Amino acid sequence: MKRPYVLLTSLILILFFIITMNGCMSHMPHGYTKVPEGQKNYVLKGFSLAPPQGEEWYVQMLGESSISFSKKLEQSKNHTYIANIVPFDLPVEIKSKEKFKELVYESLQIQIKESSRFEIIKYEIALDNRFGEYSVRAHDVEKDYQARNMPHGANHLIMDTYSFYIKHPTLNKYFRIAYSERSLPGEISKTIMEDAQRFFDSVQLITKEN
Repeated sequence: MKRPYVLLTSLILILFFIITMNGCMSHMPHGYTKVPEGQKNYVLKGFSLAPPQGEEWYVQMLGESSISFSKKLEQSKNHTYIANIVPFDLPVEIKSKEKFKELVYESLQIQIKESSRFEIIKYEIALDNRFGEYSVRAHDVEKDYQARNMPHGANHLIMDTYSFYIKHPTLNKYFRIAYSERSLPGEISKTIMEDAQRFFDSVQLITKEN
């Protein structure tokens, strides 16, 4: 069996990629296309979901079970949104939901503390069976000191993220489902929690082969 610190390091590297992805949306990345008007549903291997509500969302398929939506406000290229489902691997099987929660918590704490880019302001985590037995709900707020196209005179942007870390019950794989907004301090939408919840509500696990 892998030693605990090897397991923790593996998850840290994976979550660093995911966090950085959420913090690099000051311009529309290559590969995104506009969500077609009237598009109501996307079906992936193991998931079905609706695009986030609102206009000007763009989408990119990242894999058979992975998808990312993005948009930025026209009046501010620094005010961006991202919603996604991204898989991650663990080198050993986790057989306790409490251990899974502990691993996610410790990994994110270590990554944020060691990062020169992000400073954590708020972090909450709890078991939540919305997506099954292995389902961890998280809410974190960070200062992003190295965002692209930082406005003149600004010291940082704020990144507010709601997410779930889950083990899919039939795919036997781990995923992060997230909704994130990044902007200048004081400009985060007052409805971000409700917007994130609507996105999570649209996500359905497909437990039969599709």
